[in-house]
Amino acid sequence: KIDWGGLKLGEGVNMSTELASQEEYMEDKHALDDALRGLEGHRVEAQARWNTRRQDVAEQERLVLEELRSCFVVAVREAIRKRIDAILDDKQFLRDIDALVGCLTALQTHVGEGSSVLVDVLARVKSRVNELQSDSEIQNLIEAKNYAKLLSNLETLCVMKPALEGWVALDIINIQTKTTRHVSFLLKQAGDELQSGVEHPTFLVFTAVQDFVRLTPLLEKRFPGEMEAAMHDLIQMADSAIRKCVAQAKEMLEIARADGMTTGAEETVARMLIKGYAVAVELGVTDQYQKWMETGLLNQMESKSQHLVGIAIKLKSEDSNASVASAANGILAMFPAFKTFRTEQFNAKAGGVTFPTALEKMKCMPTRPSNDNLVTVFGAYDEVYSAEVDKIVHGLKDYSEDALRKRVAHLVKKLAPHVEELNQHCLVFGQLFALVASAWTYLSCLGKGDFQERKSVLQPHNTQILGVCRLLGLDEAALENHLIQINTGEGKSVALGFTAVLLALLGFSVDAVCYSKFLSERDYQDFEQVFRFFEVEDFVSYSDFDGLASSILKSGVHVPNIREKFVQFLRGDNVLKSLSVSGDAMPLKSSAAKLGDAALAYAKKLIKSPPLPPPILENRRRVLLLDEVDVFFSDAFYGDQPYLPSELLHDADGGSIAGYNLLFHVWQLNKSKKNSVADLREHTLTKQLLIEFPNLAFLLEAELHRILDSVSKFPADTTKLPDFKTGEEDAYTIDAARSNVVYTDPRTGVPSEKLSYGYVTAFTYFYECDRGKFPPATFREAGQSSSKIGVLPVCGALSYSEIPRLYAFALGMTGTLDCLTEKQDALLKEYFFERRTFLPSTFRKKSLNAGRGGDAKETKVVRRKTVRGKLEGEMEDYFDVLKDEMLEELKKGRAVLIVFADLKRLQHFNLELHRSPPDFPSYSPPQLLTDQLENEERKSVVLKAFRPYTVTLMTKSYGRGTDFVCLSSGLISDGGAHVIITFFPEDDSEEKQILGRTCRQDDPGSARKIIFEDDLEPLGASERLWSAQNLPWDAYLAQCRAATHEKRMAQMDAAHEKVMARHNATLKACEAAEQRQWEEAARLFKEASLKSPAVQGVEDDEESSDSD
Repeated sequence: KIDWGGLKLGEGVNMSTELASQEEYMEDKHALDDALRGLEGHRVEAQARWNTRRQDVAEQERLVLEELRSCFVVAVREAIRKRIDAILDDKQFLRDIDALVGCLTALQTHVGEGSSVLVDVLARVKSRVNELQSDSEIQNLIEAKNYAKLLSNLETLCVMKPALEGWVALDIINIQTKTTRHVSFLLKQAGDELQSGVEHPTFLVFTAVQDFVRLTPLLEKRFPGEMEAAMHDLIQMADSAIRKCVAQAKEMLEIARADGMTTGAEETVARMLIKGYAVAVELGVTDQYQKWMETGLLNQMESKSQHLVGIAIKLKSEDSNASVASAANGILAMFPAFKTFRTEQFNAKAGGVTFPTALEKMKCMPTRPSNDNLVTVFGAYDEVYSAEVDKIVHGLKDYSEDALRKRVAHLVKKLAPHVEELNQHCLVFGQLFALVASAWTYLSCLGKGDFQERKSVLQPHNTQILGVCRLLGLDEAALENHLIQINTGEGKSVALGFTAVLLALLGFSVDAVCYSKFLSERDYQDFEQVFRFFEVEDFVSYSDFDGLASSILKSGVHVPNIREKFVQFLRGDNVLKSLSVSGDAMPLKSSAAKLGDAALAYAKKLIKSPPLPPPILENRRRVLLLDEVDVFFSDAFYGDQPYLPSELLHDADGGSIAGYNLLFHVWQLNKSKKNSVADLREHTLTKQLLIEFPNLAFLLEAELHRILDSVSKFPADTTKLPDFKTGEEDAYTIDAARSNVVYTDPRTGVPSEKLSYGYVTAFTYFYECDRGKFPPATFREAGQSSSKIGVLPVCGALSYSEIPRLYAFALGMTGTLDCLTEKQDALLKEYFFERRTFLPSTFRKKSLNAGRGGDAKETKVVRRKTVRGKLEGEMEDYFDVLKDEMLEELKKGRAVLIVFADLKRLQHFNLELHRSPPDFPSYSPPQLLTDQLENEERKSVVLKAFRPYTVTLMTKSYGRGTDFVCLSSGLISDGGAHVIITFFPEDDSEEKQILGRTCRQDDPGSARKIIFEDDLEPLGASERLWSAQNLPWDAYLAQCRAATHEKRMAQMDAAHEKVMARHNATLKACEAAEQRQWEEAARLFKEASLKSPAVQGVEDDEESSDSD
């Protein structure tokens, strides 16, 4: 673009200076090199013209060209120097090390190896890099306890030393020595803190322990063995110190009891407990601490002493030292002996909303009948419950369990004939509810001493009582399907527990179902004592939808036992024939001569009719209790992911040798890639299976294809990784002790020992065994039986969506009933959920983002940086925005939860924080809440998440059902926890659940969405389209999500039709098998299962597995 011929002498200097100042030329060295090559060619051409043109003109042109060439060399050199200066000023060396080395190489090329310019630049590089380990820098970071920055400097220097070798000689011994010296000093200080006597004024100081724990994850990479050993030593010291405290406390209490003086001793014991708890949380050993304290101290204390210790701890919960106050609150929540004090705090919060107030604020669809039924129920409830609680708190030891049960039985007898018209018996129901609630309160008081007050015992709050009464139709004409909204963190599981007990007492069989197996088990355990107290545990089950579907199949009541019918079909008319096969394959352990009575009994078992339900359940109608309704809108429930029961085929003696041998044979041949369907079809091992299961021939071709498709994912060389397409089949860990491959459930994000991917999982066992992850003989030898590996055909397909239709009534509680789309609402109405109730909050709930400016909570979308009109780079700018938001909230003393759509993005951001941590003294590396954690680790992370200056990175599966509890008064006063969502949630329900992790009960909290623009592509959204809408980001993205949702629901409708066709084919196939119509059964089973994905499901026992 330059008119070279028109340039005059001197203009080249100005031009090159201007070019050197432009950022794009500084970054585009190739463009400068091209220009230089062009100039050189022009100079040669000018030389050729020299003989034909006047000497002065030629000389003038030559001078201009030489001057330009010289100036462009200077421009290139200056551009490189400016780029190097920018890198040195930015000090993001871990990120920019490759760019720095590239610039030094380019500079050397242009100016020469010994050039003074290069020497000067290298001196500046060395000086700037050494600033990271200057004495003043190290001392300042240590004094400010900015360990993240200190360790980041160390990591940077360790990376740069070899990277700059040949350019700059770096000596990093200074920072290494001082860092290790300070770590040793902190470890000694931590040990001194742990071993200090309770009488010492600094006994409740444990800052060195906290500092050392903050350092540990930063140092693990650099000194892995040493840090692990140091942490082990610290835990051992804590163990010794806590045991010493226990012995000392017992001695003090005995002396105080003997002398008749208790107050001082109990206060000292409280200090010991607080110190021990704080240290246990820091070291992640809270379960051990709880066990030590309960078995070694609290269980041996008199109830009066326990109560006095509790009072002392309660006083410390208001301590000005935030760490001490938080630990005291944690103890009150942890130990049953002290939970009365924590319960007292909760009751004070919940008591602010009376029953009349809750009734007035409640909203119903359709409008509820105009009657006083609920007031009547509550009046009867309150009268009886108050009387019973008075008996409990004033005479727990004398409280009669038998008398309570007899009164309940009497009331149940009255109500039993009218269970669907409870509205006609409000007084009796109110009394029954009160007695059930009294039992719950009574059981919660056991083991907590005699020092109880009404305000300090566990009791239902008014919105829970109101919700149960509405759910059971106390103010309606009859019991009907009904959904109730109750806010997150406000006792939904307790209300469902009461509903389950009352329904079971009134003659129903109750199945409570939740999207998460982990949460359903937790909720059952919370109410298990009550179920057993009233002896209704046989009539109440808690499970996820997979578990419920499996139990329905096993019962054979609502649908046939598909597995039994399928095996009956496979065996056909040869079910009693012996197995006698010749050939060179591994022989089966059973033979015709050995079958005898055992094999006959086994065969008869296989063809028996479905078992009748237990007589006690025969006349009980079933009620489905739903914990959250968003499960209705998932692909699993109403889309293309049916329940796929499968069956591991067993030999006559109950083993799976034939199937195991066949898969082992396929695995061995895979190493040479010589497998084929034709060869397998004719193989002796296959023929062995067909003798036992002759009708397998109808499905054999498809089954062999499944086997070969699965093994093809694995490389012949097991040092290489399998070719898994979904990203779910490789989400597993190895439990070598139990010889298990443990997958992460993609729907719940929770590790599940029962999840399987069929033949892929079978070959994963062989693969990992060959890699040395299992003992050599575990899965390497043919001729052995296995409960994990064998021929595993899919038995058909069942739609989860049909489960609610199997029940007399379906009732549910959810936190997201007000977030439904029009299509979701219509879908619920298909299941006759016409009746809806919206309960008010139990607490004086604060609004999310209260006290923050409107701009602070608006969604922000971050684009890639643009260079010369093109999008470049990865996610650095986006991560910088996330870090800025995080740092802004940390500086206020708040806790920050950052929620990611998947583990990969979380790990990417965590790595960026490691490379470039915020320069803030109170910053510590983030906690990670992911599915890779063990239960104890997960519990520790959740306990520590809501503490000042704490950052927790979590995947979105923990945005639902995770009970983060704020125990820090300092955090509450600073605004509570701040949630950053890094993706646009799939629907309003998911968003509400995630936002519900903060601002719980009456605590403050705030949230914001910060999204990378590339992640909006699935919504069809972009900044360009948004700018034309003149809408806030949230409103614009909600529009895009609504359009996407409509398409998704339409796809789900279409998929559901196909799933229902397979569902119906499965049921008809079972009927055909029952009638021994083998060809028809084969056609239907094939129709139901041939299109099944390779994903196999949840294993119920050693004989069967269910597909996902």
